[in-house]
Amino acid sequence: AHAGWVAWRGAAAEITPFGAYASRRALAYGVPVSYLPLFEQIDELLFGDPEAIWRRAPGEPERHVDRAMIVRASGASHARYFRAADDLIVRAFDRPWPEQPLGFCDMGSGDGAWLEHVWALIVGRTERGRLMRAHPGDRLYEPLLVGADYNEAARAATRERLRRKGIPHLITFGDINDPLAL
Repeated sequence: AHAGWVAWRGAAAEITPFGAYASRRALAYGVPVSYLPLFEQIDELLFGDPEAIWRRAPGEPERHVDRAMIVRASGASHARYFRAADDLIVRAFDRPWPEQPLGFCDMGSGDGAWLEHVWALIVGRTERGRLMRAHPGDRLYEPLLVGADYNEAARAATRERLRRKGIPHLITFGDINDPLAL
């Protein structure tokens, strides 16, 4: 109420237009909030041994970021960027069948939100989708979506999201700083 997101009507809180705007972007707030573990170590970072923050044993989770939170928040906050590439993707999968890509790879797949978006776009708006509908169950026409990410939590989130949606996929390690290694 103090921030203007809700107005009290007796014992009930009613969301304001400003609050509705903020709530539509709530997951995006997770990006900066996911770094609270780093900020909690600010004394060590500034006045101690900053390298200690980054050291970890194999398999030990990161201590500077809540990776699961940032993966979800990034997917939510990037939705408008996904739409900016829609025309390029539609053009690629609208080409004559022999000229179409075999699939689509997202390097830095996060939670798989963009891959899910791309799948829906291909199925709903392209020649490839028409072929898939004309030949149901024929895997020849199903594009393979590849989720590549450096972080295991992100790969797990992508894998789960695409599995739940029944989207054919391959999940692999990928370093956005080393695309040739993919």
